[in-house]
Amino acid sequence: MKKSTIRGALALSLVFAMIVLGACSSEGGYEKWQVEDPFKGEDLSEYITLGEYKGIEITILPEEADEESVLKIARQELHTKIDKTVVEKGDVVIFDYEGTADGLSDETLQGMKAEKAALVIGDGGFIPGFEEQIEGQAIGKAFDVDVTFPEDYHAPELAGKDVTFRCTVHEIHKVDLTDAKVQEVMGEEFESLEALYENIRAYFLQPIQEQNVQQGGSEAIEAAFQNTKVTKVPARELEMYKEMINREVAASGQTEAEYLTMMGLDPENWVSQVEEQLGWEMFICAIAQKEDQMVTEEEFKDYLDRQRTATGDASLTDEALIEQSGGRNIMLRRLTQDKVIYFVYENAKKTEQAAEAAEDTHTADDGHAH
Repeated sequence: MKKSTIRGALALSLVFAMIVLGACSSEGGYEKWQVEDPFKGEDLSEYITLGEYKGIEITILPEEADEESVLKIARQELHTKIDKTVVEKGDVVIFDYEGTADGLSDETLQGMKAEKAALVIGDGGFIPGFEEQIEGQAIGKAFDVDVTFPEDYHAPELAGKDVTFRCTVHEIHKVDLTDAKVQEVMGEEFESLEALYENIRAYFLQPIQEQNVQQGGSEAIEAAFQNTKVTKVPARELEMYKEMINREVAASGQTEAEYLTMMGLDPENWVSQVEEQLGWEMFICAIAQKEDQMVTEEEFKDYLDRQRTATGDASLTDEALIEQSGGRNIMLRRLTQDKVIYFVYENAKKTEQAAEAAEDTHTADDGHAH
């Protein structure tokens, strides 16, 4: 049987999920199939032979935070007022600012003003040229800062735009990176400076880790699928998918070719695509069974609770959520797939990209609007 890449397999999963969600209730095997666990009663060893799926070599981004970026956030938060009247590089200024320029929307203008904002002079918190013009300014005196936003600025309305900011410095602070200051500013949230550093590092690492799991997991599971041999598919499962598709063709008022094309299936080869999808689902389920990664009832209930919270409708019953998603069977297949991909990723042999390549792959957001 021809194997697909992970991208193809996941795309097919979405297609078949759409078909299941659109399928009308009918008497017979489909209703029972909806509420069963995946491949219930099937010995998957009759249909599939797993290949190597542990220790697969993948490349990931370095999971380490840039320490200077960590310190920048700490400096932005931890500072103490000092008796000083003129701003110098390294000071923290507490200031008001308001930007003005022709042709900007009210929403953009609203985002270019603030009161009692904190800015570490020299840390590059605002766009180039902004902080340099605050150096040498005196407390209590209004002044203008004229800047040009970069051509590649993330907000198109401001890209390349000349803007004047009216500013007033109210206080000058010094950076105060001490445990005592952390406890003063953060209360009971953090007991020490190092605890704060760890929290900031986690903030920077989260998107990198998520990207590694998504991309590295896809790379690993694709390789594992290519190592797998599918000899045939269960006749009952194949008939269920055929039944869903045939019923939907009849209900759509379209020809079979029109409906299949609309769903992204090949009218000349759709049965083979169904078989390929089933091969993928058996592959996932076989690893889950072998490695004790089947979704537990507790995990399933937790997932339903999260889905209910996401809808904002606490009155939704578990049964309603399950019906909206196409049935317990379909939901369990999706959740099992997520668990297996993560399992294969966790058990992969990971090599970090070189620093230069990693920089080209992802960039950090400084969190500032200017």
